[in-house]
Amino acid sequence: MIDTASAWTLPENSPYRREPARPASRRQANFEAEFDARTIFYDCFRATKTQVMLIGPPLNRFARALDSLSIHSLPTRGQCHYEVDHQFTTGLANRRTHNLCRVVVEVPESDASLHLQSAVGETVLGIQPNSCEVFRGRRVLFTLSKNNHPTWICDWMRFHRDLQNADAVLLYDNASTTYTANSLLQAMQQVSGFKVVSVVEWPYKYGPQGVGPGTWDSAFSQDGAMEDARWRYLAHAHAVLNSDIDELALSDEGNLFDIAAGSATGCVRFSGRWVNAPRKSDPTESAPRHRESTYQLLPEWRWKGFRPKDTKLCPTKWAVVPGRCPANAHWSVHEIVGMRAQLMKRDATYYRHFSQISTNWKNNRKDMELSDRVRHKEDAKLQQAFAKVKWDE
Repeated sequence: MIDTASAWTLPENSPYRREPARPASRRQANFEAEFDARTIFYDCFRATKTQVMLIGPPLNRFARALDSLSIHSLPTRGQCHYEVDHQFTTGLANRRTHNLCRVVVEVPESDASLHLQSAVGETVLGIQPNSCEVFRGRRVLFTLSKNNHPTWICDWMRFHRDLQNADAVLLYDNASTTYTANSLLQAMQQVSGFKVVSVVEWPYKYGPQGVGPGTWDSAFSQDGAMEDARWRYLAHAHAVLNSDIDELALSDEGNLFDIAAGSATGCVRFSGRWVNAPRKSDPTESAPRHRESTYQLLPEWRWKGFRPKDTKLCPTKWAVVPGRCPANAHWSVHEIVGMRAQLMKRDATYYRHFSQISTNWKNNRKDMELSDRVRHKEDAKLQQAFAKVKWDE
């Protein structure tokens, strides 16, 4: 299925805008172009029979957007009580920054839309349905993706189907330009074994990258997609694996969904390692595939405090049972903020990060190609895993 979001975004000529939390001295040259200064809410959907949830970027630095907000539900036109939550914060380098806003609105079950009005403008948003029943009990692959080759996406699905027993996939498409959401869905539906395949159109600015510790404060879109997915789709899933298209998860203990479900906290975190393929002699050859990358980048140890740290280790990813996640916690890219019990990493669970499965949107991955094997070793566990995958089904 293909779903859309109900969004409120101000026009570019509006005098109102969100002010960045990042100091001007630490903003890169493209910061203003990539910063989302106009979106009020990403989505509006039914959370329970009598509650509607609005998900958006942080509004505490958007003057007049919240302090003058009134909400009426339609068609009854009744004024709605609502509560605003800005408690979802990420702490980096001792600098805490808000990364999204959640508004819970009391709405009669019979009403189908909301009229929002504040000093910055007004709009009517249709209330999107809740789809949590569709994913009830499923082992769900979840990701945000833009312009990733459909072959990569299908291979990513096949791997996690055969190695992790995934049986559902929820992909938020971040305004891809190389294909339509419909053509992507058709390709994904050709992969066997999945009970639910869903694409959500998410046409928002991703946001500026960080430029060092304490500056990951403006990439709101992915956190918004995670919050939207949690409450609109995945609240009743058996477990959810957060994984990018260029990442494949492995475990020596079984499948990740059941590991998360059987853990004391309902969540597992695990680190990753870069893998590469030998450099192709002919650059005109077809797009690379995950299964061509079988060489793991070797660790590089440096002392940090009183113990050595592998500087080549990739940041953590996670799998979680949504029903055991605290209501005030927030799903983020590398951790679940506010779920302190899951801070310990699981060494027998890990992922491989594929340098050549990339559109190079963030940096040029070609610089990471395997030109020699001095700093790499053959990845036997990954090769064994590839042998178990039915790549053509």
